[in-house]
Amino acid sequence: MSEVLEQETIDKKIEELSDFVIETAEKPMSSMAVAALLESRGLRDVDAIEKFNCKNIFDLADIVYQQVKQRLYDDFKTTASKIQKEKLLFTLKRFFLLYGKGILFAAPMVGQLFSILYFRYSLWAWMDFSVMQASIVAIATLFSFIFTGGLAQIIGREGIFYSGQKNPYLMNKVCLKLIAFGVAIATVFSVVVFLSNIVFGFFSTQNYLIFLLYYNLLTYLWLIFSVLFMLEFNLAILLSTVFGTLIVHAVMISKWSNIYLAHACGLSVATITALLFYYWVYKKKIKQMDEKLYHSKLPRRSVLVYIVEPFMIFGTFYFSFLFVDRIVGWSAGTFKQPLPIWFRTPYELGMDWALTGLLITSAVLTYTVHQFNMRLIPIQQSIKAVDYVTFNKHFKGFFYQQMIMICVVSLMSTFFVYFGALAIKNNVNYLEVEEFFSSGITYFTFWFASFGYSFLIIAQMCALFFFSLAKTQIVIKNIAIALVANIMIGYILSRTIAYEYSVVGLFFGSLIYLLLMVRSSKKMIDKLDYQYYSAF
Repeated sequence: MSEVLEQETIDKKIEELSDFVIETAEKPMSSMAVAALLESRGLRDVDAIEKFNCKNIFDLADIVYQQVKQRLYDDFKTTASKIQKEKLLFTLKRFFLLYGKGILFAAPMVGQLFSILYFRYSLWAWMDFSVMQASIVAIATLFSFIFTGGLAQIIGREGIFYSGQKNPYLMNKVCLKLIAFGVAIATVFSVVVFLSNIVFGFFSTQNYLIFLLYYNLLTYLWLIFSVLFMLEFNLAILLSTVFGTLIVHAVMISKWSNIYLAHACGLSVATITALLFYYWVYKKKIKQMDEKLYHSKLPRRSVLVYIVEPFMIFGTFYFSFLFVDRIVGWSAGTFKQPLPIWFRTPYELGMDWALTGLLITSAVLTYTVHQFNMRLIPIQQSIKAVDYVTFNKHFKGFFYQQMIMICVVSLMSTFFVYFGALAIKNNVNYLEVEEFFSSGITYFTFWFASFGYSFLIIAQMCALFFFSLAKTQIVIKNIAIALVANIMIGYILSRTIAYEYSVVGLFFGSLIYLLLMVRSSKKMIDKLDYQYYSAF
């Protein structure tokens, strides 16, 4: 009986030593490292013999090391089990919370569609524009998206990096530098268009000024919105667009009623409102910052350019991919067009209709990226190096789970948007609604764009894993191939059949992008342990 009690006492003491080793070294490299820790605690060979019935301190270290390894492995299994067996209620709550944050990003676009149906105008559109006016505004809008797409990606990447470091000082500094750079690009491009117009005579002076107004104001708005999106302050984006639209409405019902004045005031108010929201958030963050961080500096310009260059390239490619079908289709004319790009209302209505479904689906990405980042570090910290198969298997299951979820949400969003719009058409006796659904081209464009956007957003979900692991080059290569396919297929079909077939280029370009990203993702997930290690 005394021998049993003595062994229990020894086991308890060894357990205490294991606690000490884990608290001190977390994951000791070997039993020799454990021996060194035990000696640092004052234990000697004589203590190992008399108190633990061991031959020497190294024999005791072997026993403690084995127990530490087993406890760490058990902790990992427990952590993995908890993640795998999250309660349904908690999972659903987290999904709807994060999805709700993402869906706020779609709300401004949906609000603009309802505004133009109800008032006949929105923050930068008007149903009573002539085709010439609509073409100029459309060209300005397309180029504002394309030229700010890369900067939006950089703002997101760098802003999140410094915000995650609890350094709003540098976050603000880098965001302001990038916004200033965006304003400079807008100014240079405006001058280039002016000089080109002198040579080729695309625009009259009045039309050039209209282009200048919308291109610059929209560029400023997108740049500020990208900062708010980086901060996940999507509600501020929604409120800014609402305030701006109300200003447009106020001007249009006033004695100064003029659509250009209304849009100029509305876009300016939306931009200023967004800036005020950002300033408010920044002031809150800066009050909580450690004063020592005021002495921190951004990397040298050459280093910063090297870091952000891939994100600039990807953002430009991505936004070009989103809108190039319009440039291809609208430049295909069966008549001599007054402008190289001639606005086609039925086509644009179908694309905007489909874009609503894309924005609803894209909210899932907010959930996916949070879940991936939440799991990655705890699993990595708890797993044994030799058990990389379990690590890879866990995230392979997570990847396929997210793929199934976004496919289901994408399909549901497409049909929800389609039948929701038809319900409005069948139950609202309103001239603007009837005009919206009056052309078969709108339906044709909607279906091809909807499935193309679905492929695109699923591919983007795959791209998120690569961005999280700093593997941007693979994504850039894949979207570049898809962009070329988008342009070539759309160009050939729009010239041989009809202009609206440029949307088929978007469809097949998105499908190619998806297939390439799925193939690349499968290769990455199979060796995720190495990919994660090499990323940092």
